[in-house]
Amino acid sequence: MDGLETLEVRELSPVLGAEILGLDLSKPLSGAVVEQIRELWLKYCVLVIRGEEITQEEQLRFAANFGTLGERKRAKSALKKATEGIYQNEPHTLLVSNITVDGKPIGAFGEGDMWFHIDAGYTERPYKHTFLYGVELPSSGGDTLFANGYMAYDALSDDLKKKITGRKALHIHQYKRSAEVDLSEDISKSPHWYHPMVVTHPETGRKSLFVDRLMTAAIEGMDADESKDLLSQLFDHIGGNTARTDGINPNALISQRQRHRHGHLFNTTLTNRIRQQVGIGDNGLNGRHIDDHPTALLNHLLG
Repeated sequence: MDGLETLEVRELSPVLGAEILGLDLSKPLSGAVVEQIRELWLKYCVLVIRGEEITQEEQLRFAANFGTLGERKRAKSALKKATEGIYQNEPHTLLVSNITVDGKPIGAFGEGDMWFHIDAGYTERPYKHTFLYGVELPSSGGDTLFANGYMAYDALSDDLKKKITGRKALHIHQYKRSAEVDLSEDISKSPHWYHPMVVTHPETGRKSLFVDRLMTAAIEGMDADESKDLLSQLFDHIGGNTARTDGINPNALISQRQRHRHGHLFNTTLTNRIRQQVGIGDNGLNGRHIDDHPTALLNHLLG
Protein backbone atom coordinates (compact mmCIF):
# COMPACT_ATOMS: atom_id res chain seq x y z
CA MET A 1 0.00 0.00 0.00
CA ASP A 2 3.04 2.26 -0.11
CA GLY A 3 1.42 4.33 -2.84
CA LEU A 4 -0.95 5.78 -0.25
CA GLU A 5 0.09 9.07 1.27
CA THR A 6 -1.06 8.31 4.82
CA LEU A 7 -1.09 5.01 6.69
CA GLU A 8 -4.39 3.95 8.26
CA VAL A 9 -3.90 3.31 11.96
CA ARG A 10 -6.10 1.92 14.74
CA GLU A 11 -5.11 2.48 18.36
CA LEU A 12 -5.19 -0.77 20.35
CA SER A 13 -4.81 0.43 23.93
CA PRO A 14 -4.46 3.67 25.91
CA VAL A 15 -1.24 2.18 27.32
CA LEU A 16 0.56 1.43 24.04
CA GLY A 17 0.11 -0.26 20.70
CA ALA A 18 -1.50 0.50 17.35
CA GLU A 19 -2.44 -1.57 14.33
CA ILE A 20 -1.41 -0.47 10.83
CA LEU A 21 -4.05 -1.42 8.25
CA GLY A 22 -3.51 -2.22 4.58
CA LEU A 23 0.28 -2.56 4.69
CA ASP A 24 1.86 -5.31 2.56
CA LEU A 25 5.28 -6.25 3.91
CA SER A 26 5.97 -8.62 1.02
CA LYS A 27 6.66 -5.59 -1.17
CA PRO A 28 9.37 -2.90 -0.87
CA LEU A 29 8.21 0.24 0.97
CA SER A 30 8.78 3.82 -0.10
CA GLY A 31 10.86 6.16 2.02
CA ALA A 32 7.72 8.13 2.88
CA VAL A 33 5.97 5.05 4.30
CA VAL A 34 9.05 4.02 6.27
CA GLU A 35 9.21 7.49 7.81
CA GLN A 36 5.52 7.30 8.78
CA ILE A 37 6.18 3.98 10.50
CA ARG A 38 9.07 5.57 12.42
CA GLU A 39 6.78 8.38 13.61
CA LEU A 40 4.07 5.92 14.65
CA TRP A 41 6.67 3.94 16.60
CA LEU A 42 7.61 7.02 18.57
CA LYS A 43 3.95 7.59 19.42
CA TYR A 44 2.68 4.05 20.09
CA CYS A 45 5.83 2.03 21.02
CA VAL A 46 4.42 -1.22 19.56
CA LEU A 47 2.95 -1.63 16.06
CA VAL A 48 0.85 -4.57 14.86
CA ILE A 49 0.37 -5.65 11.23
CA ARG A 50 -2.08 -8.51 10.75
CA GLY A 51 -2.66 -10.95 7.92
CA GLU A 52 0.89 -10.91 6.57
CA GLU A 53 2.37 -13.87 4.68
CA ILE A 54 6.04 -13.11 4.18
CA THR A 55 9.23 -15.04 3.72
CA GLN A 56 12.23 -14.76 5.99
CA GLU A 57 13.97 -12.72 3.30
CA GLU A 58 11.02 -10.30 3.14
CA GLN A 59 11.02 -9.92 6.91
CA LEU A 60 14.73 -9.10 6.86
CA ARG A 61 14.25 -6.63 3.99
CA PHE A 62 11.50 -4.84 5.91
CA ALA A 63 13.60 -4.72 9.08
CA ALA A 64 16.59 -3.32 7.17
CA ASN A 65 14.56 -0.16 6.43
CA PHE A 66 15.20 0.88 10.03
CA GLY A 67 18.92 0.21 10.44
CA THR A 68 21.66 -2.39 10.21
CA LEU A 69 20.43 -5.89 11.01
CA GLY A 70 21.67 -7.08 14.38
CA GLU A 71 23.40 -10.41 14.85
CA ARG A 72 21.52 -13.01 16.88
CA LYS A 73 23.01 -13.22 20.38
CA ARG A 74 24.68 -16.61 20.78
CA ALA A 75 24.82 -18.33 24.15
CA LYS A 76 28.01 -19.76 25.57
CA SER A 77 28.39 -23.50 25.04
CA ALA A 78 26.96 -24.48 28.43
CA LEU A 79 23.75 -22.52 27.71
CA LYS A 80 23.26 -23.27 24.02
CA LYS A 81 20.57 -25.89 24.58
CA ALA A 82 18.00 -23.21 25.40
CA THR A 83 18.65 -21.12 22.29
CA GLU A 84 19.97 -23.25 19.44
CA GLY A 85 17.32 -25.27 17.59
CA ILE A 86 18.00 -27.54 14.64
CA TYR A 87 16.18 -25.15 12.27
CA GLN A 88 18.06 -22.09 13.55
CA ASN A 89 20.24 -21.27 10.56
CA GLU A 90 19.95 -17.51 9.92
CA PRO A 91 22.38 -15.24 11.84
CA HIS A 92 19.98 -12.26 12.04
CA THR A 93 16.90 -14.23 13.12
CA LEU A 94 15.94 -15.99 16.35
CA LEU A 95 13.47 -18.82 15.81
CA VAL A 96 11.22 -19.33 18.85
CA SER A 97 9.12 -22.50 18.93
CA ASN A 98 7.77 -25.33 21.07
CA ILE A 99 8.03 -27.86 18.21
CA THR A 100 10.45 -30.78 18.29
CA VAL A 101 11.56 -33.12 15.50
CA ASP A 102 12.85 -36.54 16.53
CA GLY A 103 13.03 -35.23 20.08
CA LYS A 104 15.13 -32.19 19.16
CA PRO A 105 13.81 -28.59 19.40
CA ILE A 106 13.62 -26.71 16.10
CA GLY A 107 13.97 -23.31 17.82
CA ALA A 108 14.58 -21.58 21.14
CA PHE A 109 12.93 -21.58 24.59
CA GLY A 110 10.20 -24.18 23.97
CA GLU A 111 7.25 -24.49 26.37
CA GLY A 112 6.38 -22.31 29.35
CA ASP A 113 5.58 -18.71 30.20
CA MET A 114 8.33 -16.11 30.09
CA TRP A 115 8.57 -13.22 32.53
CA PHE A 116 8.71 -9.59 31.46
CA HIS A 117 12.11 -8.79 29.99
CA ILE A 118 14.04 -6.33 27.83
CA ASP A 119 15.46 -8.02 24.74
CA ALA A 120 19.27 -8.04 24.79
CA GLY A 121 19.24 -5.77 27.85
CA TYR A 122 22.09 -7.89 29.19
CA THR A 123 24.43 -6.68 26.41
CA GLU A 124 26.50 -3.50 26.26
CA ARG A 125 24.39 -2.13 23.42
CA PRO A 126 20.85 -3.55 23.23
CA TYR A 127 18.91 -3.56 19.98
CA LYS A 128 17.20 -0.47 18.60
CA HIS A 129 14.17 -2.37 17.27
CA THR A 130 12.78 -5.89 17.24
CA PHE A 131 10.49 -7.41 14.61
CA LEU A 132 8.35 -10.46 15.42
CA TYR A 133 6.67 -12.57 12.76
CA GLY A 134 4.23 -15.35 13.70
CA VAL A 135 4.81 -18.25 11.30
CA GLU A 136 2.44 -20.55 13.19
CA LEU A 137 0.31 -19.36 16.12
CA PRO A 138 -2.10 -21.10 18.51
CA SER A 139 -5.81 -20.31 18.20
CA SER A 140 -5.77 -19.17 21.84
CA GLY A 141 -3.09 -18.45 24.42
CA GLY A 142 0.53 -17.76 23.62
CA ASP A 143 0.05 -14.00 24.02
CA THR A 144 2.91 -11.53 24.19
CA LEU A 145 2.26 -8.84 26.83
CA PHE A 146 3.84 -5.39 26.77
CA ALA A 147 4.45 -2.81 29.48
CA ASN A 148 5.10 0.87 28.82
CA GLY A 149 8.36 2.03 30.42
CA TYR A 150 7.42 5.70 29.98
CA MET A 151 4.18 5.29 31.91
CA ALA A 152 5.87 3.15 34.55
CA TYR A 153 8.43 5.88 35.22
CA ASP A 154 5.90 8.72 35.15
CA ALA A 155 3.72 6.94 37.72
CA LEU A 156 6.55 6.53 40.26
CA SER A 157 6.51 8.68 43.37
CA ASP A 158 8.99 11.55 43.51
CA ASP A 159 10.87 9.73 46.28
CA LEU A 160 11.29 6.60 44.16
CA LYS A 161 12.40 8.64 41.16
CA LYS A 162 15.09 10.30 43.26
CA LYS A 163 16.16 6.94 44.69
CA ILE A 164 16.84 5.32 41.31
CA THR A 165 17.97 8.30 39.23
CA GLY A 166 21.70 8.09 38.51
CA ARG A 167 21.91 4.45 39.62
CA LYS A 168 22.76 1.44 37.46
CA ALA A 169 21.45 -2.10 37.65
CA LEU A 170 23.00 -5.40 36.66
CA HIS A 171 21.25 -7.27 33.81
CA ILE A 172 22.11 -10.96 33.37
CA HIS A 173 20.79 -13.55 30.90
CA GLN A 174 20.93 -17.03 32.41
CA TYR A 175 18.54 -18.33 29.72
CA LYS A 176 15.67 -18.96 32.10
CA ARG A 177 12.01 -18.27 31.39
CA SER A 178 10.40 -17.63 34.75
CA ALA A 179 12.97 -17.62 37.53
CA GLU A 180 15.08 -14.96 39.23
CA VAL A 181 18.74 -14.56 38.38
CA ASP A 182 20.89 -16.69 40.68
CA LEU A 183 23.71 -14.46 41.88
CA SER A 184 25.35 -17.37 43.71
CA GLU A 185 26.43 -18.68 40.31
CA ASP A 186 29.56 -17.49 38.53
CA ILE A 187 28.12 -14.64 36.48
CA SER A 188 31.13 -14.67 34.17
CA LYS A 189 29.50 -17.72 32.58
CA SER A 190 26.44 -15.69 31.57
CA PRO A 191 26.26 -12.51 29.43
CA HIS A 192 25.71 -9.44 31.62
CA TRP A 193 26.00 -5.66 31.69
CA TYR A 194 25.20 -2.67 33.90
CA HIS A 195 22.68 -0.12 32.59
CA PRO A 196 21.08 3.02 34.07
CA MET A 197 17.78 2.35 35.80
CA VAL A 198 16.29 5.45 34.20
CA VAL A 199 17.01 6.21 30.54
CA THR A 200 15.99 9.06 28.23
CA HIS A 201 14.82 8.54 24.68
CA PRO A 202 16.99 10.60 22.28
CA GLU A 203 14.08 11.66 20.06
CA THR A 204 11.10 12.07 22.38
CA GLY A 205 13.13 13.26 25.38
CA ARG A 206 10.91 11.15 27.66
CA LYS A 207 12.30 9.17 30.57
CA SER A 208 11.69 5.44 30.88
CA LEU A 209 12.17 2.87 33.62
CA PHE A 210 14.78 0.36 32.46
CA VAL A 211 14.59 -2.78 34.61
CA ASP A 212 12.83 -6.12 34.18
CA ARG A 213 11.91 -9.06 36.39
CA LEU A 214 13.62 -11.80 34.37
CA MET A 215 17.11 -10.37 33.92
CA THR A 216 17.69 -7.39 36.24
CA ALA A 217 19.53 -8.88 39.21
CA ALA A 218 20.91 -6.14 41.48
CA ILE A 219 21.37 -2.40 41.91
CA GLU A 220 24.99 -1.29 41.80
CA GLY A 221 26.34 0.08 45.08
CA MET A 222 23.26 -0.88 47.14
CA ASP A 223 22.92 -3.35 50.01
CA ALA A 224 21.72 -6.73 48.69
CA ASP A 225 18.50 -6.83 50.72
CA GLU A 226 17.62 -3.23 49.93
CA SER A 227 18.36 -3.82 46.26
CA LYS A 228 16.15 -6.91 46.14
CA ASP A 229 13.25 -5.14 47.88
CA LEU A 230 13.46 -2.08 45.65
CA LEU A 231 13.67 -4.12 42.44
CA SER A 232 10.73 -6.26 43.52
CA GLN A 233 8.71 -3.10 44.07
CA LEU A 234 9.64 -1.81 40.61
CA PHE A 235 8.86 -5.14 38.92
CA ASP A 236 5.40 -5.24 40.46
CA HIS A 237 4.87 -1.64 39.43
CA ILE A 238 5.82 -2.34 35.79
CA GLY A 239 3.50 -5.33 35.61
CA GLY A 240 0.56 -3.44 37.06
CA ASN A 241 -2.47 -2.45 35.03
CA THR A 242 -1.31 1.15 34.67
CA ALA A 243 1.69 0.04 32.62
CA ARG A 244 0.52 -3.13 30.95
CA THR A 245 -1.44 -3.78 27.77
CA ASP A 246 -3.64 -6.74 26.94
CA GLY A 247 -2.12 -9.64 25.02
CA ILE A 248 -1.38 -9.07 21.35
CA ASN A 249 -0.89 -12.12 19.16
CA PRO A 250 -0.74 -10.80 15.58
CA ASN A 251 0.90 -12.13 12.49
CA ALA A 252 3.61 -9.45 12.47
CA LEU A 253 4.65 -7.11 15.25
CA ILE A 254 7.33 -4.45 15.57
CA SER A 255 8.32 -2.38 18.57
CA GLN A 256 10.69 0.04 20.27
CA ARG A 257 12.89 -1.48 22.91
CA GLN A 258 13.53 1.52 25.15
CA ARG A 259 9.96 2.27 25.89
CA HIS A 260 8.61 -1.16 26.73
CA ARG A 261 9.42 -4.57 28.04
CA HIS A 262 7.42 -7.69 27.30
CA GLY A 263 6.58 -11.16 28.55
CA HIS A 264 5.10 -14.24 26.92
CA LEU A 265 2.29 -16.51 27.98
CA PHE A 266 3.17 -19.75 26.21
CA ASN A 267 0.39 -21.61 27.95
CA THR A 268 -0.98 -23.64 25.04
CA THR A 269 1.22 -26.70 25.36
CA LEU A 270 -0.64 -28.85 22.80
CA THR A 271 -0.63 -26.27 20.01
CA ASN A 272 2.31 -25.65 17.70
CA ARG A 273 3.96 -22.27 17.84
CA ILE A 274 6.69 -20.80 15.62
CA ARG A 275 7.93 -17.21 15.60
CA GLN A 276 10.79 -15.48 13.83
CA GLN A 277 12.43 -12.52 15.57
CA VAL A 278 14.83 -9.97 14.10
CA GLY A 279 16.72 -7.23 15.95
CA ILE A 280 18.13 -4.00 14.52
CA GLY A 281 21.63 -2.75 15.31
CA ASP A 282 22.44 -1.27 18.69
CA ASN A 283 20.79 1.65 20.38
CA GLY A 284 23.84 3.68 21.30
CA LEU A 285 23.36 2.87 24.98
CA ASN A 286 26.54 2.08 26.83
CA GLY A 287 25.86 1.32 30.45
CA ARG A 288 29.39 2.12 31.56
CA HIS A 289 29.73 5.39 29.71
CA ILE A 290 26.28 6.90 29.97
CA ASP A 291 27.57 10.45 29.69
CA ASP A 292 28.73 9.70 26.18
CA HIS A 293 25.51 7.91 25.24
CA PRO A 294 22.82 9.64 27.28
CA THR A 295 19.92 7.44 26.27
CA ALA A 296 18.62 4.05 26.06
CA LEU A 297 16.93 1.98 23.57
CA LEU A 298 15.97 3.84 20.54
CA ASN A 299 13.24 1.78 18.82
CA HIS A 300 13.38 -2.12 18.94
CA LEU A 301 11.77 -5.61 19.93
CA LEU A 302 11.31 -9.54 20.66
CA GLY A 303 9.88 -12.02 22.75
